[in-house]
Amino acid sequence: MATKLDDAIRIHPERHLEVVDYRLSQGARQKADLVQLAIYAHLLPIWRPGCAFSGTLEYYLPTFHEVAVAPDEAAVALSRVRQRSSVCA
Repeated sequence: MATKLDDAIRIHPERHLEVVDYRLSQGARQKADLVQLAIYAHLLPIWRPGCAFSGTLEYYLPTFHEVAVAPDEAAVALSRVRQRSSVCA
């Protein structure tokens, strides 16, 4: 059984670049799962300025399902992480 899958950036025919975060879970912690995708979404425009992108969480256990994540959803998740970290500082 796989214990880790690498994440990916792939070309999506409708949404340009697609950042994919693979998850070996059932998606019960979707808000927490968004954090890593949000970091990727923040870094991608630095790597490819002006490039449109979308995000996807892909869950593999117990069965496959995917959740599309809009760039603004990823930005909100990253903002929440920043707010929490400033409280702890």
